[in-house]
Amino acid sequence: MFRGILHKLIITADEKGKAIYTLPLEDAQVSLNSLVGESLSLRFLGTISCTCCGREIRKTYDGGYCYVCFRRIPEADFCSFKPETCHFQLGTCRDPEWGRRNCLITHTVYLANSSGLKVGITRSHTEETRWLDQGAVQALPIVRVTERRHAGIVETLLKRFVNDKTNWRLLVSKDAQPIDLIQERDDLLKSLPERVPIEVVDESVRSFSYPVERYPEKTSTFDFNKDPVIHDRLIGIKGQYLLFERGVINVRKFGGYHVSLHAG
Repeated sequence: MFRGILHKLIITADEKGKAIYTLPLEDAQVSLNSLVGESLSLRFLGTISCTCCGREIRKTYDGGYCYVCFRRIPEADFCSFKPETCHFQLGTCRDPEWGRRNCLITHTVYLANSSGLKVGITRSHTEETRWLDQGAVQALPIVRVTERRHAGIVETLLKRFVNDKTNWRLLVSKDAQPIDLIQERDDLLKSLPERVPIEVVDESVRSFSYPVERYPEKTSTFDFNKDPVIHDRLIGIKGQYLLFERGVINVRKFGGYHVSLHAG
């Protein structure tokens, strides 16, 4: 039996690109790959804590924050979802020092294949983490820029031609078919105006695999707000989703929820 506050799954990849999952709880770092195929009981204990300030709350905003933190911290600002609207240069950043560390640094625009072709951005030193979080089976950096806002502008230009969202239902219901990301990159870059200040990168496609025994027959979702107990056989893990025989749960969505986990 393990207890603790839910946070997003920690995902790393071995040298062959296989995703390795850890569930961070207060009393243990639970290795999840070995639990695929086992019966698990995951129980919401009725308490929720803000993942930023720690105070007890009734509901979360943006997957783990209380309302005060959601309105205050830079991680939850509108520009975190719309990077092209980054307003650091206007002097209105919620935390300028945080902005210098996280926004005024090199960012990567990439193509990925999780539920199909998508374009996205990430800080250049978190590329692999971002791709694994999204359950990507293929990923390819295509452009690097010197700050987050520029990456958002490039992404906005490219998403006229390619999706910028992952279809979670497809992600948790079947394997993505291989895509020629090199060809997609070459075709998309032709659409960028020459005036956009970018560094086109020429790198190899990264490939990843996930510990999925099989996919659930139905893509129904578990919701701790409606049913506090999941007791089912774990059949896979992909992205931030735990896949059970009767449905799936997005662990990141329930950040801050106090839970217990029992295997067997």
